[in-house]
Amino acid sequence: MGSGESFGIAGKWKGVLSYWFLQWVLLCLALVLLVSLGGGMTLDGAVAVSIAATVWAGLISFGQLAFVLDADKVGGAREVGRLRRGISRLAASLLATLLCLHIWWLIIGLGFEAAGVYGDPFTVILLGGTGICFVGGLVGWSMVFWGFLAKGRREERYALLAKRLLLGTGVCAGCCLALGFFGVLIGGDADVLVAVLAYCIPAVGGGAIAMLGCVLYLTRLARARAPWYETHCAACGYDLSGNLTVTQCSECGSAWKGGLEVIRGA
Repeated sequence: MGSGESFGIAGKWKGVLSYWFLQWVLLCLALVLLVSLGGGMTLDGAVAVSIAATVWAGLISFGQLAFVLDADKVGGAREVGRLRRGISRLAASLLATLLCLHIWWLIIGLGFEAAGVYGDPFTVILLGGTGICFVGGLVGWSMVFWGFLAKGRREERYALLAKRLLLGTGVCAGCCLALGFFGVLIGGDADVLVAVLAYCIPAVGGGAIAMLGCVLYLTRLARARAPWYETHCAACGYDLSGNLTVTQCSECGSAWKGGLEVIRGA
């Protein structure tokens, strides 16, 4: 995840590749569970599961790379290119929006199933509501995350955001299960819960695995990057090691406490 610069994680790629392999194994197990819910596993099914898990793992890894792209770059917030910053924040906003949409789709699907409504009304409401929620969610979450990530050290803020998104996948899974049990109570058909599980595992499980990897990586990155902030401005990246007693960056005027942390720790 990112380039191998100073103030980075020792043995980074070994750890990343190990997690990606574990990630692939977990996705294989999740798909085996899905196939088991639908019937049984054959040799052809096992091959299909392996291929699907590989594609799934590749997409998740791509999302993880996009999420950490901004934090992975050594330097002040203003030194990091807008493209990096935009890609990482878009990845976070997209995951949050999709989790919300997941619940919306399930509510609409179970509601129309219980009412026995199919065809055009279902399609129009589903697609129309999805479009509105997707655009609104993407814009709304982007604004929230933009302000959240602008405060403090990037690595720490992204690590905290990854933890909250990981928690969000748990909340989404809980809501989906609650809706599934509600569907069973209303319709009296236990297969509804099985269908909800099959519906939740790919997206919610994939999101949880993706954010878990980001939490582990960014937490280690924040610790490895901490010494850099003791001598550099977090806003512009200016080297302040020549005067650790200042409380403002002499280059951009931003508040700076890194030098005081070094002096107190001495």
